[in-house]
Amino acid sequence: MITVNELLRECQNKNITLFVQGERLGYDAPKGAMNDELRNLISRHKPELIKIFRDDSAPQKKQAVINAVTANFGYRLSHEDFTRRYLILMKAWRSGVIDDQMKDQGLDFLLDHWKGSRQ
Repeated sequence: MITVNELLRECQNKNITLFVQGERLGYDAPKGAMNDELRNLISRHKPELIKIFRDDSAPQKKQAVINAVTANFGYRLSHEDFTRRYLILMKAWRSGVIDDQMKDQGLDFLLDHWKGSRQ
């Protein structure tokens, strides 16, 4: 059986962002990244995942934010990808999951990798 940390890593590797809205666990994924096996694993770990994402002090949550923002950094970010990652970063910062320093580092990363930025 896969652990919740392994599941989070798998989601991060596939650029899948998990989040909680009310009592629902949701996800944002690139086309084709989510499959039935992964959906079933997320469903099995749903209570634990919701607990992690509601606990602002959970290290997995902070790491998930960092990975969601910095995943696949070997390429230039499109405008859509930049916007999606920016919104993840700002939501995490506004909700207190990450501090000002982590927010600033995330913004620096995004700006450095955005294909629209000038060098």
